[in-house]
Amino acid sequence: MALTRANLGLLLLVAALFVLRFFGAKTQVTNSGNQAAFGAFNPDQILRLTVEDPVDGIPLVLKRAAKNAPWLVEARGDFPALAYPVDNMLRVLANLREDSLVSEESSSHKLFGVTDETGTKLGLEAPGGLAWSFVLGDLARGAGGTRTYLRAGGEQRVYGANGLGAVTSDPRSWIAPSLVDFDATLVTQIELDIAGVSVVLKSNDKGIWRDTAKNLEAPRIPIEQLIGEASNLVLADISTTFFDAQAMGFDGEEVRVTLSGKPKVEGAFEPIVIILGANEGLMQRTQSNGGDRTRQYVRSGAWMRDDGKPWVGLVDSEAGGRFLTNVLTILSSIIQGS
Repeated sequence: MALTRANLGLLLLVAALFVLRFFGAKTQVTNSGNQAAFGAFNPDQILRLTVEDPVDGIPLVLKRAAKNAPWLVEARGDFPALAYPVDNMLRVLANLREDSLVSEESSSHKLFGVTDETGTKLGLEAPGGLAWSFVLGDLARGAGGTRTYLRAGGEQRVYGANGLGAVTSDPRSWIAPSLVDFDATLVTQIELDIAGVSVVLKSNDKGIWRDTAKNLEAPRIPIEQLIGEASNLVLADISTTFFDAQAMGFDGEEVRVTLSGKPKVEGAFEPIVIILGANEGLMQRTQSNGGDRTRQYVRSGAWMRDDGKPWVGLVDSEAGGRFLTNVLTILSSIIQGS
C-alpha cells in the first residue's frame, strides 16, 4: 500500500491516541497508588479499639476518653496502656495507600492468613460508632523489615502494611510494663520493711550508705543492685483475680521498699514504694492465663484505681527473687553488724 498523505495522517492519529492512552493510564495508576487504601481515616477520632484472637475469641479492649487522653487496658482494670504500639498501629493504617495492594481475589485470603477463621480481628471505634474493622494475617520478613497482610472487614482486597508488626490480644503486649519510673542515680535514702523489721539507710556525699538508727555502714554492692533491680522491674501482667491480701502476701508479711531521692534537682521524684508479695498459685495463674510461668505479686504504692480498688501487678519470679535477695542481704548485714 502506497503511503499517501491520508494514510500518513491516519498513522499519526493512531500514534497520538496510543501515546495519550499510555500516559493517561500511567497517570491513573499513579493517582490510584497515592489514594488512601480505606478512604478518609483520622487516627485522632479513634477512642476505642478491639483486638480479637481467632483462637480464644476473647476480645481485648483498649480505650481512651478523648483525643490526647492516655490509652487504658479495659480487661486489666483500666490499667495504663503503652501509647506507642497503639499510636503506631493507627498511623500505619491511616497512611496505607492503594499501591500497597497485593491481591484483589478472595482465593488469596488463606494464602495471606486473612480469612475470617484464622485472622486476628481489629475493630476501631469513633464517637459515632464502629469506624473500621480489619482482619490481620501473616507477617512476611524481608528487605530489613516486616510486612503484615490485612484486609478491611467485608472486602476482598488484601494489603501489605509495613511497620505494623504482629498484633495480638495478649494484654502483656499492651500494658505499660514499668513498675516505677525514677532516676536511679538520685536515690539517697532507702527504707526496708519486712516481717516487722524496719531499717532506714542514707547515703552521704561520698556514696557511703549507713543505717540511720545505729550509724552502721551498709554494704554498697547489694544496695546498688537493689536500686538497679527496682528501676528495672518489668511487669509480666496485671492480675485479674479478686484482690485477696492474705493470698497475695499483702497482709503484713510483704516486703516493702521505699526509695527517696534528692529534692529540687532535675529528675527529682516523690518517694516511691515497691511492695513485693507472694508467688502466684496454680489456680490464680490459670485464671490469669499465666500458664506455667511462676510469677510474683507486686504493687506500687501509688496503684489505686478510681473505684478505690488496687491494681496488683505480676513480675517473673526470677526478677522478684533477685529483688528479695538483695533486701535480705542488706538486712542481714545490718543485723549481724549490730
